[in-house]
Amino acid sequence: MDGQLTGSNGSGVTGSIPLARVQSMPFKLCFQKSLDSQYNFKKMKQSGIKDLHNFIENTVGKGLSISEVDQLYLRKRGIALSDEVHYGKNRHSFRLHGQFIESHFVVSKIDCNHDVNK
Repeated sequence: MDGQLTGSNGSGVTGSIPLARVQSMPFKLCFQKSLDSQYNFKKMKQSGIKDLHNFIENTVGKGLSISEVDQLYLRKRGIALSDEVHYGKNRHSFRLHGQFIESHFVVSKIDCNHDVNK
């Protein structure tokens, strides 16, 4: 063993990224699949669109790291890095649900009224 925490294991397969390194990476938000049918753009009102815009501006727009976004918005995180994550601001009802895939936060639900897990 050469002291590396990540990298190739000799089989050509790359290892996982350490959590500390992931937390310092820039926060990236994306949509890789269809959103949940009850929590998508079609269901959003004008206020929800503004909330989503503000979230993007205050996270991606400011170049925050994953750790910084967690400090400001994290409401729930599972045990594993790939578990579902909920982002929202304090008692504000707007929530984004998703999971981290390859250091990108992949949105699965846009919960404008905090209907999920209420």
